[in-house]
Amino acid sequence: MLTASILGLRYCRLLTSQLTPEKGKQLAADFDYIFAVCHGNCEAPNFDIVQKNACLIDLSNGAEIAFSKFHATSRNEVRRSDKFENLSFQMGTGNDFDAYFNFYKACENARGWFPVPEEELRNSLIFTALFDGQPVSGISVYTNETRLRIGRIFSLKKTRQDARLNNLVYGCAAKRLVLECCQYGAENGFQTLDLGGIDLQDPAKAGITQFKLSLGGQVAPVTIARFANARFRDSASQIRESGYDIT
Repeated sequence: MLTASILGLRYCRLLTSQLTPEKGKQLAADFDYIFAVCHGNCEAPNFDIVQKNACLIDLSNGAEIAFSKFHATSRNEVRRSDKFENLSFQMGTGNDFDAYFNFYKACENARGWFPVPEEELRNSLIFTALFDGQPVSGISVYTNETRLRIGRIFSLKKTRQDARLNNLVYGCAAKRLVLECCQYGAENGFQTLDLGGIDLQDPAKAGITQFKLSLGGQVAPVTIARFANARFRDSASQIRESGYDIT
């Protein structure tokens, strides 16, 4: 479970096979805001419940098997990521978290979004692509039980700061980062990687849907359960005015 705080408010992101009323009550006593992804039964009074689809990669047979299920074009792009001399990959944010957060914030702001708070990013697993030693794209991941879930996918693609960084480089890097996450998950006993929500009906989300499906994931129903107490609701506008996003 990922936990963080902002403005004195505690919140968490949770992945679970089920959410019982007892568990929901316990969480609500401990946190001001809860974002739970339930892959099974969800009975949580006082939570807002929404049925969604997620795209899941099976890691139970190892990263090589997971990679073999990537679509052929995606596998080729991952392999091609090794051929860009300036491109490298690392886990973590490096030695300067503040500089990394500024990079991440620039990525989000470039697409008109707000970043998650510093503490949430610090408490996430981070996988990063670097070009000439500088971060250009990354993914944040949180975990619970035997599951991994991608929190944010971010890049400087929209800033076009370097003409050498074309769509091919960014595309290869993004798919390679997912494989890096698969390898970490398989090596550390995780059973699934949840690529996040997927909407098969919304044309506006067709690009991200195609990206996730190209990585061999299976569409699975999940329940998104959110809880926000009065303290959190009263502070929601202040959080946004501070330049952060908690959803």
